[in-house]
Amino acid sequence: MRVLLTNDDGIGEPGLAAVERWFDDHETVVVAPSGHRSGAGQSLTLYEPLDAEMVAEGRWAVSGTPADCVKLALLELLDGRLPDLVVSGINPGPNLGNNICYSGTVGAAAEAALWDLPSIAVSVSETCPRSEGCLDIAAGVLGDVLAMGIHERLPRGSFLNLNIPILDRGTPSAIVWTRAARFPRDLPFDAAEDGPDGGGMRFVYRRAGSNLPESAPEGTDVRAYISGLVSLTLLDTDRTGGRGVSGGSPLALSG
Repeated sequence: MRVLLTNDDGIGEPGLAAVERWFDDHETVVVAPSGHRSGAGQSLTLYEPLDAEMVAEGRWAVSGTPADCVKLALLELLDGRLPDLVVSGINPGPNLGNNICYSGTVGAAAEAALWDLPSIAVSVSETCPRSEGCLDIAAGVLGDVLAMGIHERLPRGSFLNLNIPILDRGTPSAIVWTRAARFPRDLPFDAAEDGPDGGGMRFVYRRAGSNLPESAPEGTDVRAYISGLVSLTLLDTDRTGGRGVSGGSPLALSG
């Protein structure tokens, strides 16, 4: 199987290395940001050049966003040989609920889904990279999902979002299908007294701690995650979600 690997934290991050180790018996190509691009969503670098450097055979570092990396890989760097699977991650920190909209990890998988390529975003508890062997366990959970063949049966334009909870006690007991939660809490700001040159105000996002709620409805990704279960969510690039009016239905105008 030919696999394209990427992430949003940078090509040198240990989560990406853990996925590479798991796919050691497959043909892999890594095209990942040269540095941290967390929170980039599915954004593109439109107003400055993109630099792509081959740092090793089959490994490219790109100066842009995760979505840039996927586009460059598919259009320029893979010589027209599309991958059988695209994996984004492993991200150190969950991408659940509202955070799906901002995540560069999820954005890369969504970009691949626009090409009708099977893709999966993988995230794990932020404490995992500090636990010995934890990322390899997380990669094994990804392997369990792939062994089920779910990625081969995805509806067109859809992709998977996999979130793995704290692994200090070993492999979680179950993987459950979930829907995305919605929660009111979000990343708070810290304000400095003055902005640049003493004018206006300057704000920064407060990065410490988690912004997940302490509870969530049954069946949601947040509920599964805080209950110690692996959350697997099917996401769709069609933002009408199948709930819109039927195509071509006329609407009357007041004029």
